[in-house]
Amino acid sequence: FWRFYNRLERGAVLAFLGVLAGSAWLVPFAFTLFTASSGPLVDELARNRNGDYLWHAFPAEAVGGGWEGWFIRAAYAAKAGEYNVAADYYQKALRDRPESGKILNNLGNIAFHLKDYDQAIAYYEQAIGADPSLVSPYFNLSQTYREMLMFDKGARLFSKAKAIDRERAKQYAMRAARYPDFSVVDARFDLADIWRGMLRNNGESTRLGNLLWQGLSGFKALSQAPLLAGLWAVVLTLSLPVTKRFISAAPCTFCKRAICTKCAQRLFSYQVCRQCSRRYASIRKKSDFKLIEEAVKQVPARLYPLFLLPGCGHLAIGRTKTALFIMFLFSIMAGAIWAGDFLILPTAWSLHRGGSLLPKILLGFVYIAVFIDLASKRRSGVWR
Repeated sequence: FWRFYNRLERGAVLAFLGVLAGSAWLVPFAFTLFTASSGPLVDELARNRNGDYLWHAFPAEAVGGGWEGWFIRAAYAAKAGEYNVAADYYQKALRDRPESGKILNNLGNIAFHLKDYDQAIAYYEQAIGADPSLVSPYFNLSQTYREMLMFDKGARLFSKAKAIDRERAKQYAMRAARYPDFSVVDARFDLADIWRGMLRNNGESTRLGNLLWQGLSGFKALSQAPLLAGLWAVVLTLSLPVTKRFISAAPCTFCKRAICTKCAQRLFSYQVCRQCSRRYASIRKKSDFKLIEEAVKQVPARLYPLFLLPGCGHLAIGRTKTALFIMFLFSIMAGAIWAGDFLILPTAWSLHRGGSLLPKILLGFVYIAVFIDLASKRRSGVWR
């Protein structure tokens, strides 16, 4: 269909191909996400963020020795009241992430609980310098000054915390008022940390991701995904100068066939093939223009089978933008139906109910909407 597009439509197609090829770079991460999302470290990151990690046994060997592992160990120790142990773990995490506002904030909390307010203030100020967008060090610093009976400074810092995130600062204040033992707030992992944990490559998740890729595509290595998509885009681009020498930039107005440059004929402002030029040879006056318009609306019978594929019917009647949108929806839903069951974790098979009906229902709605739209355009005379 490339030769049927104008310049704007070609730009849209190239943009679509670019997004399609670029998205292939996310395939390894997507498969790693499916295979590593239930790993022990990721579970602990989520528990830490939600604050429910005390309800589970602490898997010391599962969290590893990275900064996240030391951070999780420190959180468990601090909640158990082992502040000196927690401070040692946070210091080990700080060696890997020396500019982490979260770690510095929590070290300030350890000093606060040990009544070493000067040290707590120093840590909170370092945390603010490392990450000014964090609300917790501003709030904790205000609480520390209030504990030292310096209420004016505390009020000013609480105002700064509200300026960053009013709702979160109010939540912290309500918690401190309701539970005096929790007057300062620990910084926890955020969604970005959890996503990084999910997408981090490790031997097991990469191996499982490769197995999924081989089963779906037949290629040997998952790392070939972006190369294959990029190569396909390059081939499409390089083919243009070659095919342009043999095919004109537009189809025949009447029969919709692509025309070689040697066969192209002109009928008023229309480009037609030699056969259609002979067919409409009697039309040489503008008074007969209505006959040409009626001929333009005719869709050749050989294109009718394409109407069974959503979007192709709109391409045949010249509604290219609508066709691209419909094809995009169709590809998403067809992909979900075809590949959805392959992406279910083996551990979840017992909970799976044979695939979701939602993509199939939506695909049925797309078919119905497409045929209704084509029928309405036929009644209005857009095509015959």
